Formats: sequence, structure tokens, C-alpha cells
Amino acid sequence: GCLDKPKGWLMVRPLCPDTRYALSGLPILRLPIHVLHSQALPAKHILVVENEQSCLALPETENTIAVAGGGKNINWMQSREAVSQAS
Repeated sequence: GCLDKPKGWLMVRPLCPDTRYALSGLPILRLPIHVLHSQALPAKHILVVENEQSCLALPETENTIAVAGGGKNINWMQSREAVSQAS
């Protein structure tokens, strides 16, 4: 059968060409929170934005990935794998 729809989807938006390239060239991704617990984000800077509209308005920013849509839920950041040691 079909998978259950995940709860806690987040928008992940790489804000520069290097971070987009590291995410297979995708300009925007939608991921469930549990994925961010186990996957490192390939950027030095992670910008947490409360809502998606603000995330879409962000300018290009070097070595940065924006994550939006979780409101005040930032538990995924507690994962030791949430942020990589990207150069």
C-alpha cells in the first residue's frame, strides 16, 4: 500500500549555487522533520525561518540553507547530524 503522509514537513531552500549543487541542483525541497534528524545539511549557515512566505523572499546568501515551516519546532536541530562541517 501507500505510505502514510509524513507529519511535520519543512521547506528546505538552498540560498546559493554551491548549496543548491550539493542538493542535486534542486531550488526547494520539502522534507519531513525526521529526515533532518539523520541527514546533514551541506552549508556553514542554517537560517531557520518561521514561515514559508518569508523563506521564499530571502535573497541569495553564500553557504546558507534556509529551513521554514516548522514554526517554533526546532527539535530537528538537536540531531548531531543536522548541520555538517561544510567548508
